[in-house]
Amino acid sequence: MPPSMRPSLLVLLTTLSSCTYLGTKHQVTHRFHSATRCAQGPFELRIPTAGAKYGEVMNLAVYSPRKLGLRVDYRMDDEEKFRTTWVGSESEMENKECLAAEGAPGAPAGPGEVTPEAPGKTAGTPEVTPPPEAPGKGAPPVAGLVTEPPDTSRNPGAPDTTQKYFVTLVNLSRPNPVGEIPLRKGRFLILRLWSTLPNDLEGVSIQVKHEVYWPEPNEREYVAKWNKDQRERQKKAEKRRREAERRNREWARKQEERAKKDQARRERERLEAAKNPPKPKPAKPAKPAKPIKVAKPVWQACVTGRLDGRRVQICRKFTDYAEYQRCLKDPTDLPCWHRKRPGRWHYGIAEVPKPAPVDDTPKPRAADGPPPSPRAETPPPKASQNAVWVPGYWRWNGFSWLWLSGFWRVPESDLKEEKTATAPEEPPAVRTETVEAPPFPDAVWTPGYWHWVGAAWVWVPGRWLVPPATGQQWQRPQWRRTPRGVILVPGHWLRR
Repeated sequence: MPPSMRPSLLVLLTTLSSCTYLGTKHQVTHRFHSATRCAQGPFELRIPTAGAKYGEVMNLAVYSPRKLGLRVDYRMDDEEKFRTTWVGSESEMENKECLAAEGAPGAPAGPGEVTPEAPGKTAGTPEVTPPPEAPGKGAPPVAGLVTEPPDTSRNPGAPDTTQKYFVTLVNLSRPNPVGEIPLRKGRFLILRLWSTLPNDLEGVSIQVKHEVYWPEPNEREYVAKWNKDQRERQKKAEKRRREAERRNREWARKQEERAKKDQARRERERLEAAKNPPKPKPAKPAKPAKPIKVAKPVWQACVTGRLDGRRVQICRKFTDYAEYQRCLKDPTDLPCWHRKRPGRWHYGIAEVPKPAPVDDTPKPRAADGPPPSPRAETPPPKASQNAVWVPGYWRWNGFSWLWLSGFWRVPESDLKEEKTATAPEEPPAVRTETVEAPPFPDAVWTPGYWHWVGAAWVWVPGRWLVPPATGQQWQRPQWRRTPRGVILVPGHWLRR
């Protein structure tokens, strides 16, 4: 280092060593992940406060390999209303694995059994409960969050993902070392995560990073520096107060001098007026009073008429009340409303104007709250060897939440290689079912079918489903005889 730079470096190091500020240090990181791949919540978390002396910060961090769309409602435990923010966007979320793909084959349990939110028996309740499958092949557990051990290390790591979302939930600090603590210990931050459609949460890490404010480089130097700054602020405030008092006194003195000058001027004007009194002006002759005009009463009315196929309006003023009443009762009396004159057109028909129609039908609205907790489902018999179970979810129809049941997604390869369910014989005759009223305008009735389970035929009843797209119809499952035996062709949606 050149000798000329050593004094500057020494001054810089001295300045940095004497710098005090209120920084943050890591307290704990709470980590969570979803118990199932597809979920929409609501997930409710309660994060306890630390009661730090100088304040604390809570940040929500979501690391995902794909785009998400989560709504975040949060509040402190002593607050009544939630504040809302978003993690990602529902219009860009990548969740095709959690929804019914258009035209994709599947078991008759989906892609969406319409079930109202109200409790009670609904259409499509199975009459015969299928026997349980082998371990590891049943329905996945109800969607929820799994809590991981808290991380209290100094510098916790973060997953390396393509999508990273950060939201600051709480940020309260207290630079004054003497005063009330911003957040007392024992309070909770309440978090509620949910979405109107299920998210693909495979490989997603949800973290709440909790940091506390702490003086740097140490509390003793920070307090000493704050007290020194406080004394300087008090001195500056006292100086500003004295300067304001001086300006007020100067302003009062000038106002007093100005008042004295105005009083002396008015006295001179009075003496001058007494010496030279003004001459009286000659009186003007009075003008005769104008006669009072009495306004005649006028009544105005309008009707609509037609001219060359267009609707026009006729308005007229009446000075006779009887004529006004007579014309108002008969709008079709043309001489009453319009008189023919040379070179002027007239109306062919007159009619009373109709009031504008009022639309009282309810309008769809955005979801004003999270969906109910997901229902526990018992999947129907598996339709093929490699079929994947897609759990059900709630869907908002603009007025209320509707439950869409889960379904088996059958890959195209199983259909081509005939890896669907098999049976030793053809099924019995199709049962006659009672079709109830559709619970939703877009609902489509899917008839029931027979499924071979173990050593017996089990009837899977029909139900109301929601098509994945408009203009599609449901192709019911069929059993087809092949050289390999009787195989199942799963039900699927077809374009009309």
